Amino acid sequence: MGQTAIVIGATGVVGREVVAELIACEAIARVVTLTRRPAPCDSDKVENHVVGFARLEDWAHCFQADLLVSSSGANHASRNGYLRMKGELEVAIKALPFARISVFQPSLLVGERSEFRLGESLARYLLPALTRLPGLQRYRPIRGAQVAARMVEVSQRQQQAHAVYRLEEVFPRIPA
Repeated sequence: MGQTAIVIGATGVVGREVVAELIACEAIARVVTLTRRPAPCDSDKVENHVVGFARLEDWAHCFQADLLVSSSGANHASRNGYLRMKGELEVAIKALPFARISVFQPSLLVGERSEFRLGESLARYLLPALTRLPGLQRYRPIRGAQVAARMVEVSQRQQQAHAVYRLEEVFPRIPA
């Protein structure tokens, strides 16, 4: 019997790619996706649940799995609302009784989005040059598909209970 994977945010740049990687992974028998809007998929492996994240406890039955991977660039004490929310999610996930938790912290994600984001578009062109400066390598853009492939790979070999993977550690020389 194969493993069950949970993907929170399966409609995002990395989430879509992670689901595709998990479908192709022979060790994974079932993929549970928790999303804010429907995420149609042609695979029988995928079970999508549209959830209200403010009342996630109502969906506790969906968290029966062998693998949970959260993607973030997080800090629970950040003044930035997005980064604070990601940090709070990391803290909450680590409190759950999963055997293994992998937290990936990539920089700007490059990939197909459902909406236009001006700031990300500008950063996509400016960051490659800026990240050549000493100390800024960890902020270079990376393709969502690259992150997804590495997330699934790591999920199959990680031994420690909690691990954080930062961009520069997991992708030392992969261009965006």
